[in-house]
Amino acid sequence: MTDDIKKGEGHLCYDWYHYLWHLIAIGALRDRPRIPEARLPHEAAYLLEADAWDLLGTDKPGYGEVIAQIDTGVNSSHPNLEPRIRDAVSFAAHPFGLSYVTPKQQLPVLRGPEKKQSKSFVGDDTWAWAAGLIKSRNNAQEVEVQKSLLRALKDGRGVIQETAETSRMRYSAHGTACAGLMVGAPAASPAKLRQFSNGEGAIPYWGVAPGAELLPIEISARPDAAQLILAFLYARDQKVSVIHFPREVPDPWRAHRSYSGYGDSRYTSVEQAKPIWDYFEKVFEAISEEIPIICAAGNNGYDHLIYPASKAGESNGVVAVAAATYLARRSAYSNYSGDPTDNSVTISAPSDDQEVCTRCQIRLDRESPRSRDHNFEIYEKLPQVEYAPQGVLTTDIPGHHGYSGGQLEGIQPPHVESRDRAGLYTVFGGTSAASAIVAGAAALLQSKHRSTGRPLNGLEVKAKMTQSGAKEVSWAWLEKADVPILPDSPNCERRVPSFDQQFGAGLLDLRKLLS
Repeated sequence: MTDDIKKGEGHLCYDWYHYLWHLIAIGALRDRPRIPEARLPHEAAYLLEADAWDLLGTDKPGYGEVIAQIDTGVNSSHPNLEPRIRDAVSFAAHPFGLSYVTPKQQLPVLRGPEKKQSKSFVGDDTWAWAAGLIKSRNNAQEVEVQKSLLRALKDGRGVIQETAETSRMRYSAHGTACAGLMVGAPAASPAKLRQFSNGEGAIPYWGVAPGAELLPIEISARPDAAQLILAFLYARDQKVSVIHFPREVPDPWRAHRSYSGYGDSRYTSVEQAKPIWDYFEKVFEAISEEIPIICAAGNNGYDHLIYPASKAGESNGVVAVAAATYLARRSAYSNYSGDPTDNSVTISAPSDDQEVCTRCQIRLDRESPRSRDHNFEIYEKLPQVEYAPQGVLTTDIPGHHGYSGGQLEGIQPPHVESRDRAGLYTVFGGTSAASAIVAGAAALLQSKHRSTGRPLNGLEVKAKMTQSGAKEVSWAWLEKADVPILPDSPNCERRVPSFDQQFGAGLLDLRKLLS
């Protein structure tokens, strides 16, 4: 960082900035300097560190692993994603699952269904396993409600439809952004990557586990318990390596937010609704012991984690991920544990930041034209935290839809949208981005252990995660080596929350995780 930045003269130095800085931050790869002489005292040591990807001994990190993402969908036509996205199953579009199948080597077309077939998307073994979670020693009425639900889900039949799935392709910005951070990979061979400078088409882009595959499992924006139960049972039935769940579950008995009336609005009564939500919790925790479930901590800046990330403090395979900035501070929005005895936050990962201007903390972008609206002199006595304007770059829905919007007017044919570079990528953030990075790292860990024996269960992956956090970093864009990651006081608390409350084990270090 140059002296003129510290003087506030508004001249940012990007000598070390890279659009894949989050991969550099976790140690997946190293940046190669674009200046002839070492400018920072720790650069020589930094450049001698091994890439974490090199520890896997393959040019396809994560190959053979499948990450299930339970979210609102993924655009599978994106050039950086297309080869690695499996056929999606939607539990939002149909009560018992809906699978769209597009014939290979053909562009999606808008036409009526050619073929429908009723089937159960979950196998008999998984149904038997799910039935075993219902304990007869519980309240008899609750047991009967749960058994009745399970019978209804098992007897229900989903639909396979051979047609284009336009909703998922057009309205899946969040899931597509998360997918890029996990399994994104270059769309062309290395020999052709030089051509990306012509201003059109895909750029050389990598996710954390570019050799892995992604299984999109779609749920609605406000799913009920039955929908979630089916989604997680399907993920288990597919024997995936990792489950990514960057969402909050609107359980009115467990979620910290108020969902007044929600619990019984989807069911006959509260007496029916609560046992079903109780059963989802059993399914969720039991699956996490077999398969690691990576959850987002929440983006409210609250002193508690959203549900079910809040379950990570217990003995299970739930990994709750908080967010950290480009400058190695807590992202202003990242939820944390308000109770010093609560260990809900498992680990942290890179993401973006949020401006704050309250009586508790000042964190403003002084490079923004809006900064002139603030008289910083009156804030001198308030805690000051440097704002980080950098987010993480990831994939977006091609064309007019998505976060970035692109340069095209309206909907265009897929081959046209795939050339509109402005619509292919977006700057993303939140604990969703951080949790996607950790989910990709979990897939790499599974790949390493599968090659030497067996993949790890959820409890084992979580234990490895808690040993892979860094409490100080030596990123090349910072002023010096071994910069400590410092907690802050986000909500005027008398006692500043501890490091563990805000960052868990620390910021993900992929070298520690894979070494």
